[in-house]
This record gives sequence, structure tokens and C-alpha cells, in this order.
Amino acid sequence: MRRIVLAVLILSLPTATAVVVYLALNKKIPTSREAIGSVTTIAGAGYPAYRGVEDGPARSASFSDPFGVAVDRRGTVYVADGGESNRIRRITADGKVETIAGSTEGFADGDAHRAQFNTPSGIAIDRKGNIIVADTSNNRLRKISADGTVTTLAGSGTAGYKDGPASEAQFDGPIGIAVDAQGSVFVADAYNDRIRKVSADGMVTTIAGGGSPGFSDGNVAIASFNTPSGVTVDSQGNIFVADTGNAAVRKITPQGEVSTVILTSRRETQNNSPALRRPVGIVVTHDDFLFVTDASRVIRITPDGEAEAYAGGGPGFVDGIGDQARLSAPSGIAIDREGNLFVADSHNYLIREIEPKPSKPVDAESTLKDRPAF
Repeated sequence: MRRIVLAVLILSLPTATAVVVYLALNKKIPTSREAIGSVTTIAGAGYPAYRGVEDGPARSASFSDPFGVAVDRRGTVYVADGGESNRIRRITADGKVETIAGSTEGFADGDAHRAQFNTPSGIAIDRKGNIIVADTSNNRLRKISADGTVTTLAGSGTAGYKDGPASEAQFDGPIGIAVDAQGSVFVADAYNDRIRKVSADGMVTTIAGGGSPGFSDGNVAIASFNTPSGVTVDSQGNIFVADTGNAAVRKITPQGEVSTVILTSRRETQNNSPALRRPVGIVVTHDDFLFVTDASRVIRITPDGEAEAYAGGGPGFVDGIGDQARLSAPSGIAIDREGNLFVADSHNYLIREIEPKPSKPVDAESTLKDRPAF
């Protein structure tokens, strides 16, 4: 709602002044090394949608298996909801959950509300506003255009491994996806243990990975991964991978070198140890910080490889600050222009927002919120 008010304000100003205000409001905010995450729940009733899908007011709507999340420039949050849902949902600025694509489990292109998905996972938005979905159990990548049409972007539907023209290419359990400024789609092809690329001209190629589980750095021709589940790409073309089976974050440079991101901790206490357990989702900021979902936490990694627990102190459900908050199997993660994170808290069947707050001692009595009665 605040964005709508600001937009009206800008339009009512003289042109020169409006331009200055617009630029100021859209200036990218530097990521803080000191802030910790304040977790709130923005959508979800807290129980799985076993029968059908319950849209409506955000806190009473239900999700079946929320996994992928993305956020557009207007602040609308999109969710790939698998399980019994197999739909793509969105959380509007006025606090409603709506289904924008998907009907029943299966495979069908066409009109968004008649289209079918099977375990949609990763989700991303390209510069044209198209929504790209990793349709995991269909072994395809799908596209939802602005006019509400669902098409297949890549994948024949047969589980396997094959590069080449998008319609003939084969994937095996594509999970994480990311889109760069040129419109190329990067895919964490989990069960092929590879990172793939779908170029804007419709060709699928392998970026890195040998096709079997393993762990090795070096040139992309010899590097190996183990069930990669998340992928993100920065403005320099570096690809970062949540290498789930190896409990590691990996980096692929444009020059074709794979390395493991070094994790060193400023805090040595058990609750704040950033040693990765099961990284799944990953996102990179405009100034090259990484945020990673991991078991029951979100980890922040600085550009120089320093890591720290940002939010979450163990499994469960609690809204709160830093390690006072509780998450349960967070998966997809996205970031908006103001540095707020959006996380699919999968086993809580919720969507959580994590806002940066100054790092300082907090009073647990005043910051924690009890779980509401659902």
C-alpha cells in the first residue's frame, strides 16, 4: 500500500521534482553487515491445504507445499505451491492470496487457470514480467506470460539428460531457477547434479556438473555437485548454487571456474554457528551479499565470505528477531528493493518476511509473538 501512495505522490509533483523523488525512492539500499533479521508472518493459516486451495485474506489462506518465492518491483510476492495444490499463487499489496495459474496435478499449457503443473518448485520473474517456473515432476520449465497464458519454455517432459533445442532438452528434477538481465534462465537440475542454462534463443546447455553426485571444485569440466537445489546469478554473471547434498554454497565464475564459498564465523556460539546443514534456497543482493535458507535458519554471507546466522534459531514457529525466531524447513527465498527477504517456510505452510533490523540486545518478552490459534 505504501508503494501505491508514493506512486500517486510522485505523479502529482512537477516533472523535475518527480524525477528526483523517484530516483531517491528507488535508490538501492546497501546491505548491512550488522543487521539481524526480524521475522513476521505475512501469509498462510499454518496448516496444509489438503482439499482444494483456500484463497482470500492472507492470514487465513492456506498453502499445501509452498516452495519457490519471487517478488516483483511492485512488491507482489509470488509462490510456487506444490503438494495437493500444484498452483502458482500471489500475495497482493492489500493482503490477499490469489491463484494465478494451475488447476489440478498434471501437464497442460494454455489458459492459466486451466493449465496444469506437477510439483512446481523454483520461481523467478524476468525483466518483461514473465513468471518462470521449475515444474519439477513434469521435468520442464514453464512460463506464465502477462496475458495469463502458460507455455513450456524448455523440456520434453522425459526425465533424463539432453542439451540442445529447448523443446527436445531433458531435465531430471529441475528445482531452483534464476533469470539474468539478458533473459537467460539458470537451472539447478537436481537429479542430474548439474547446473544448466536456457538461453534467450531457446538453447539448453550445461554450465557445470558431471552427472553424478560428488564434490569437486575446479574447471566446470571436472567440477561436481550433489543434488543442487537453489541457484542465483549476480550482475557480473557469477552463479551461486545451494549445493544441498554437499551442505555447501558453490560459485561458478563466467570464466568457468567452480569454487566453494568460504564460511567463517564472527560468532562462535552454538546458536550463531553458520556451518551449513541443508542449504536449499539462495539469493544474491545488488551488492553481492548472499542469503541462504538452511534447515531452520537463514544465513547471510558477505562478499568476502564471512557468514553469520541472520534469522532463525531452531525448528518451530515463532515470529521474532534473530535467533529468537523459529522456522521449519525454509526453502525458496527472494529479496525486494528495500532489502526485505521473503521466505517459503515450507513445513509451517507459511510465507514469512524478514526485515533487516539493527543488531542490538532485545527483550524477548516484547519481541516474540505467540503462534495464533488456527
